[in-house]
Amino acid sequence: MGYTNHNTTLRTNKHLNLEERFYVEKRIAAGDSVTAIATVLGRSRTTIYTELKRGSVVQIRQGKVCIVYVADSGQLTYEQQRLGSFNTMKLGSIESFILWVEEKVFKEHWSFDAVVGYANRQCIFARNEMVCTKTLYNYLHQGLLGVKAIDLPLVVRRSMRKSIVRKHKRELGQSIELRDATIETRKEFGHWELDTVRGTKDKTDNVLVTLLEHKTTRPFSPWQNGKVERSHRIDGERFYSRKFNSMESFLKAHSRYVNRYNNIAQKVLNFKSPNQVVTEYFMNQKA
Repeated sequence: MGYTNHNTTLRTNKHLNLEERFYVEKRIAAGDSVTAIATVLGRSRTTIYTELKRGSVVQIRQGKVCIVYVADSGQLTYEQQRLGSFNTMKLGSIESFILWVEEKVFKEHWSFDAVVGYANRQCIFARNEMVCTKTLYNYLHQGLLGVKAIDLPLVVRRSMRKSIVRKHKRELGQSIELRDATIETRKEFGHWELDTVRGTKDKTDNVLVTLLEHKTTRPFSPWQNGKVERSHRIDGERFYSRKFNSMESFLKAHSRYVNRYNNIAQKVLNFKSPNQVVTEYFMNQKA
């Protein structure tokens, strides 16, 4: 019979332990139903049926062959199957890949997604010599990498909330939303979105001009405010957060920044860099 007056709260969807397996063995031998056992243990009947199948062994009793459930056999089978049910840590076998990832993040400010996508596209590492983006982030949060969360600014700042797009009270000139509908099909190359980024001093300072090609660029998420706005945020963090003593140092830093930005593999470009996309376009035009 089942116990109906127990006051312990059992967690559901949890694997059975050895003590619970001995309880199953005793109740099955006593002739209790699977439903009664599942109710007491707080598990589904499917879990109990699976356990009975896992721990059943063939025995000979009084000269007759019979199948009985043995808790020790069920526990041993469970432990053996458990060893192959999840991917064990493989950091030791992917050390060269991890070092390459850290170099890309520290020196070239690549994201994990860009690094993994570029490595797959260029066949830099075999599939068993690397891990996916999600596993890299798991290693990051477990503290197993030289890269920390603070080294990936979007990780520590990204918000899961939907951005609210506020319409400007004043519109100076024709809105970009009124552009030709054919541009939205993204079939033609050469439609650019231009904007300027000002510093924090005054209106007479030099500004940074940003150009984003419309065909080869997509928003990272459907709800984001826009490609130009996101570019401005990156520009401000990586470029205008610094102070320059002269125009010469400003131009040198700008040249390094543009070169780095246009040579980063991007997911929206199928893990190609902007320079690769533009070069391929003009090569195809000549052909």
